[in-house]
Amino acid sequence: MEAECGAAIIGNGGIAVEVAYPESTPITVNSRLLLINGSVSGRTDWYLYAYFGAPIAGDLVIPVEIRRHRKGRYGTRAVATVPKIAGGYGSVRSFRLTSAKNVKGADGEIHHPVTGRCTDGKLQFEVGAKLADRGFRPTEVERACSPRA
Repeated sequence: MEAECGAAIIGNGGIAVEVAYPESTPITVNSRLLLINGSVSGRTDWYLYAYFGAPIAGDLVIPVEIRRHRKGRYGTRAVATVPKIAGGYGSVRSFRLTSAKNVKGADGEIHHPVTGRCTDGKLQFEVGAKLADRGFRPTEVERACSPRA
């Protein structure tokens, strides 16, 4: 995948998936995770890509839709939709991801994939996950910062 996507790869990390087939002990399968910029024609979209070997052998592509978000205090919303893994028997247990490159956004400007703004001495992000069986679980990350003069 790296040869095909080259400059579009803007980050990497790892992912762990637990697979629990009926009447067998759950197993954890790990893979490298790539963050791929798929921005075209005024839309900003990313894709998370992983390839798993046995016992679930196959690709996992997770689309990440990036859109403006006017509600609340955050101006951008990223929604990742995880497809069924291993025929519905798998679930993401953990992942880590580091964005490494600046990208050209839908506005034509160059940005770091994850940016924030220092307001009132605080840098704030809302992070959450929408789980199929439990609804949306948000949490807020806040760090002290100093605004530029």
